[in-house]
Amino acid sequence: MKIAIVGAGAMGSIMGGLLKKSGAEVVLVDPFVAHMEKIKETGLTLRYLDGTEEAVGRIDTAVDAQGLDKADFIFVQVKGQFMHGAMENVKKLAKEDTVVAVLMNGWGAVDIAEQYFDPQRIVYGPPMYAGKIIEPGIVEVQAIMPNTVSTVTSFASKTNHPLCIEKVGEITNLLKKSNINLPYDKENTEVGIWTKIALNSIVNAGCSITRIVIKDWYAQQDAVELSMKLGEEVCRVANAMQIPVSMEMLHKFCVPYTIGDPETLPLTLNSPHLPSMGVDMRNKKITEVDFINGAVVREGKKRGVSVPYNETFYHLVKIIENTYDKQVF
Repeated sequence: MKIAIVGAGAMGSIMGGLLKKSGAEVVLVDPFVAHMEKIKETGLTLRYLDGTEEAVGRIDTAVDAQGLDKADFIFVQVKGQFMHGAMENVKKLAKEDTVVAVLMNGWGAVDIAEQYFDPQRIVYGPPMYAGKIIEPGIVEVQAIMPNTVSTVTSFASKTNHPLCIEKVGEITNLLKKSNINLPYDKENTEVGIWTKIALNSIVNAGCSITRIVIKDWYAQQDAVELSMKLGEEVCRVANAMQIPVSMEMLHKFCVPYTIGDPETLPLTLNSPHLPSMGVDMRNKKITEVDFINGAVVREGKKRGVSVPYNETFYHLVKIIENTYDKQVF
């Protein structure tokens, strides 16, 4: 089975590495030239949070899909704002029975994918892991531990086409060799997507606007109260879409009731991590807010659900994006 990863930053590299060590034939496609060259020439190294490292070995790479062999299964792992470019590469790699998996944060990327590719052959899911590129060829893996069974995502499709189910099954069987679980499960997939949207909506824009990391955000009672309001809005929108996301679920992972002892908070709340939206903002780049808080606003309007907190954060981020060249500090 030939597998392509379009968007081989940290997340795509991790998926590619897991598939490679499971025995799959993999190619990584990403415009980060130094990272692609290093993986192709000397190999990919996965570095886990317990300090262990795993040398996956060399993987075929390219900065563009032109001229590459066709793939049986294509993972698309880019931020929403890069979907159009990614799907141009997908078109170069796809054949009549290729299945495309859109694996990203937020809501709306599948709609873009359907502009380029047969909707019956698209599956989607939320990434349930994280990572970052330490340097070209070396990627830190978060939320997956070596020699431990981990669930990295689950998949669903709008049509439940038999080809999608068959090929996701093949990917699932491959990843089991690396202790990775990847089920086909529509209900839990959409719950996972909207739980992740909630996680990102309640903290990413706030940390980015205030320029602080997650643990410092949650050290402020004002921020905790804002997070609760943002989370409540996401739950109302998801419920209007018949997706059962609740504040009780969010309190387990990403929304404290009040300021607490940092040592007792889940890792998602006590992280010294600046969300990638903040990194993009620091680098004066367009962020993925349209697919996070912006998605909450869009879906809320469709269903008559008022989301004033998410709408305010969305517009503040867009103002910042549109005035990078005018900011005085």
